[in-house]
Formats: sequence, C-alpha cells, structure tokens
Amino acid sequence: MSKKKGKSKILIFLLFLVIFAAAIGGTIYYFKFIAHKDPEPEPTPTAEPEPEPEPEPDPTPTEINLQSVVDSWTKAHPKTGVYIYDLDNEAPVAEYKKDTKYRIESIYKLFVAYEGYKQITAGKMKADEKVAIANDFKGNKYTISLCLDHMIRYSYSPCGEYVWSKIGHNNLQKTYENLGFKNTSIGNLMASASDLVKLLELIHTDDTIDEKLRAQLFDSMLNQKANTKDTRYNSDWRKGLPSGFSTAKVYNKVGWLGDGNGHWIYFDDVALLYFPETTDKEGNKVPERHLAIAVLTTSNTTPKQIGELGKNIENAVKKHDNY
Repeated sequence: MSKKKGKSKILIFLLFLVIFAAAIGGTIYYFKFIAHKDPEPEPTPTAEPEPEPEPEPDPTPTEINLQSVVDSWTKAHPKTGVYIYDLDNEAPVAEYKKDTKYRIESIYKLFVAYEGYKQITAGKMKADEKVAIANDFKGNKYTISLCLDHMIRYSYSPCGEYVWSKIGHNNLQKTYENLGFKNTSIGNLMASASDLVKLLELIHTDDTIDEKLRAQLFDSMLNQKANTKDTRYNSDWRKGLPSGFSTAKVYNKVGWLGDGNGHWIYFDDVALLYFPETTDKEGNKVPERHLAIAVLTTSNTTPKQIGELGKNIENAVKKHDNY
C-alpha cells in the first residue's frame, strides 16, 4: 500500500471518529437538556368575571289576620266602614263595609296632594310657583310646594282648593277613575274605605315622585297640627288612629264634620302604619310590617273611639309577632 493511500484511510477514520463523537455528544445533550426539559405550561384560560350577587330581598313578615279585631270594634260602631290591607303580602287582613261610600271631608286633600307631587315631578307644575291666598294663617308667602305641605300638615283648606283647581276638578276625578277608583267622587267628597286604602297603597309604593317631595309628603302626614283655635272640638289631627299606637309610625290624614255645638257628626281617619323591625320574645328577628287602614264613620264616632281601634290593632300585631 502506498503512503498516500495510507494517509487517506487515516483521515477518513479520523473524520469518522469526529462525526461519531459529535453524534454521541448530540444524543447526550438531547436526552440531558431537551428530552427532560419541563414542558411549557399550558396557558391559563381567562376566567369569566363572577356575576355580582343579587341583593337579598327584604324579609316579608308573616301574613296576619285582624278580622276579629275589626269585628269586635264595628259591633259597637256599626255605622262605619273599615278596611285594613297588608302592604307587604299584598292581601286584605280585615274589612267591614269596605265598598260603602262615606263623606270624607278634608281627606280629599290627600288625593290632591298625591297628584300634585306627581305633576311637579313630571314637570307639569312648578314647585316654586307663587300662590296668592288671602287667608294666610301662617303669614308665609305660599308656593305650590308649601301649599301641598300645608294642606296635609295643617289641613289648610285654601291651599287644598287652590291646587285642586289648578289640576282641574274633572282632570283629578278622571285621573283616579283611570287608576281603578270605583267608589270615589272627589267633587262630592265621597269615597269608600277600599278606595282610600288603594290611595295609601299608591303613596306607599310610588318611588317615581321626586325623593325630596315624597319625603315632604310623608313628613306632613306624620307631623300634623291643627290650624284652628276652636276648642269645641278635639281638633288635634293626631287624636284619632295615631293616639292608639306607641310602636308603629302612623302617617295619617283626617276628615271631620261637627254640628257647631262641639259634637262630632263624623270623624274619618286613614293611615299608613309602619311597624319597625324588632326581635320577638325568643330573640328572633321580626321584619318591618306595613299596613294601610281606612276608618270612615257617619254619626258620633269620636277620635278617641278610633284611637281605641288603633290600640287594639297594635296589640294584635304584637301578639301575632310575639314581641
């Protein structure tokens, strides 16, 4: 063999060794660093935002029946109409001649006030519009808003009549007829206990009235004063239903007529009764309770006697709710 061929074989052998070593090294590298490399983590799916929890509804008080209380009272006062409605459970709880029409006198102002506040909220009347009333017992410069307040807080008739005329007598009647008031004639000062409770229900549930105006209406129904110095009559507007309650807040409006000699021909009272949240004798929570009541009379039923009915109602509620 020639020296030249010998060198060629050596070179080929060395080249083979280099290639073989490179292959071995690559294999070792692969198994050491690539094959055993931790796998890439899978992308975490984007979590859907959790929905906001729905607010828990206010607890509803248990249904109550006050028919026996009303039956006992109307037995002594049969010429009356009484209706009590559970505003939480949307159910009647007591009734007596609830659809009979009675004279309501100044309770008409509650129809006027509710519609007046709605019209201000809707922009149909202006709260700050000046009102010229000659018989101004408070010495104030009246506006529509102040009149709406005083017709309830003081049962101030000039204000009631002014706003009633501004709304329009026929318009006011039609408004309530369209709302389903079947036994009401505002112009004749006549209504039934069932229709008056329907009005109270509207006042209780309607949150479309401007918040400040609605607060004013409730305040004027809660904090009333008589505007007369006539001592022949018990003319404090809180001496009827409100006088019978010590636990519930009573938002009321009265209407009455006297014979001129200090005797009542009739005294009517309608009210929202708001019992606060409390605990019973066993320490369980008792939720707020809301009732609407109308008491209409015809002859010689006094505020004191209506207050006694209120006291009997509150005692029955406390017994039912065990507190």
